[in-house]
Amino acid sequence: MAGMSDLKKQWLKDPVFRAEYDRLAPEFAEIRELVEAHTRAGLALPHEVAARHLAEAVPLLRAWREYLGLTQAELAERLAVTQGQVAQWEAPGARPRHATLKRAAAALGLHVSQLTLADV
Repeated sequence: MAGMSDLKKQWLKDPVFRAEYDRLAPEFAEIRELVEAHTRAGLALPHEVAARHLAEAVPLLRAWREYLGLTQAELAERLAVTQGQVAQWEAPGARPRHATLKRAAAALGLHVSQLTLADV
């Protein structure tokens, strides 16, 4: 089985992949800096959460909820909202208000910056 570095070398030979990789490099560098800042502040993202968010474009709220083993209904109950409301917040492209994310973070036992990737 090939290691990640071997796989990366192989994929980078493809000019289409290489162009997309190069295009996204600055964005991933910024994300890496944010994750490192969170780690230094004791607000790290578990690998599973970061991977789901970065590789699969899963919203952080959903990635954290699933990582913590909660259903949408369970999170909804903690927040006194409907399961459908949680589903809307977790939809790709959704932009829940900061106040909503603060409440969700508290319900999940997190700091809001772990749901927003904003500086602490």
